[in-house]
Amino acid sequence: MVAFCACAVLSQAAGVGQQLWLALWSADPLYTRHTLPAWVTGLLGFAALSSTMAFARAFATVSISLRAGAAIHERLVATVLAAPLRFFEETPR
Repeated sequence: MVAFCACAVLSQAAGVGQQLWLALWSADPLYTRHTLPAWVTGLLGFAALSSTMAFARAFATVSISLRAGAAIHERLVATVLAAPLRFFEETPR
């Protein structure tokens, strides 16, 4: 759960960083702060970080969901198998 939250926060932070980087880039039309390759590399870095964190968050969501589903299924099967046989004999179809 901690990994999921960390991925979500980092993904959002990377998205904000990407927007901030674009704002700084558009405010520097003559490339006085950085060269064009530096601006593009920074933007690609933020995009790669955002994509990686989004994938990690999706992977964590699937992993947590599968474990939760398996736990619920185990409890359901244990409850049904522990029920008295009389319940199944008296309950109509």
